[in-house]
Parts: sequence; C-alpha cells; structure tokens
Amino acid sequence: MSFVGGIYKKTKNLSRMFTWVGVVCMIFMACMILTSVVFRYILSKGFQSSTEAVGIAFLISIFSGIGYCWFEKGHVRILLFVNMFSPRWQNYMERIAAASGALLYSLLTYKAFAYISYTLRVDKRFEETEWPWYPFIIFMAVASLFFVFQLFLSAVVPKKYIDEAES
Repeated sequence: MSFVGGIYKKTKNLSRMFTWVGVVCMIFMACMILTSVVFRYILSKGFQSSTEAVGIAFLISIFSGIGYCWFEKGHVRILLFVNMFSPRWQNYMERIAAASGALLYSLLTYKAFAYISYTLRVDKRFEETEWPWYPFIIFMAVASLFFVFQLFLSAVVPKKYIDEAES
C-alpha cells in the first residue's frame, strides 16, 4: 500500500473511533430522556438539566460522526442529477464538493478554536448544569479539524489511492 493510501486508511479508522464517541453519546441521550420521563411520571418532576445534557450529547454525536459519514458516502447528495454525468465528471463533482466542504468547515474550525480562548477567559458555563463550555468546544474543534483533513484528502488524493485503501 502506498503512503497516501495508508494515510487515507488510518484516517478512516480514526473516524470510526470518533463515531464510537457518538454512539456512546446517543446511548447517554437515550438514558437521560428515559430517566427524565420516568422521573416526570413517578415524581411529577423531570430530571434537572436533562435537556441541556441531551443537547450537549447531541452536538458531540453530530461532530463525532460526520467524518465517518463522509467516508461511507452517507451525506445527502443529489444522485439523480449527478448520475447523469460520466464517471469522470462524477469524480470532479466529488472533488469540488470535498474542496468546498473543506473550505466551509475550515472556517468553522477556525472560529471554534478562537472561541476556546474566549470561553476560558470569561469562564463560560452552561446555565443549568454549570459545566464549563471549553471541553465541548475543544472536542468540536478537534473533530472539525479532523473532518477538514478528511475533506482535503478526498479533494486532492487521486482516486487510485482511495480505491487501494478501501480494498
């Protein structure tokens, strides 16, 4: 396997590990919602701060699963339109989508890393749980940076290396 194919394969494996973080967050969300409903039914009072904790877990699950979704081609695509073109043009469209996504997510990543220093400086915390924001912002920034790297690889790596890594 070539060096570039090896990097592509390692990146795909790392995105699988990120996805397991999302799976754990989804299980946590289900448990929090179930606990809140049971508390509301039995005690007539919901579980305090469950809404905020579920929202945080939801954001983490989105950012942790987006890279694997890209590798598995699970993103929404206009296949009806794209399938009308030759395989060569479909490859160009895939690369344009990856390059534009890398540009967009690099802006998001930049703002997330810039926001980390702000949350540390002003000690930004969630309202109900009083948890600090910075660990979650750091995770989202790192996951976004990883996704930008994946999109960059998809935009510039020749298709033969991608096919080699996926086989």
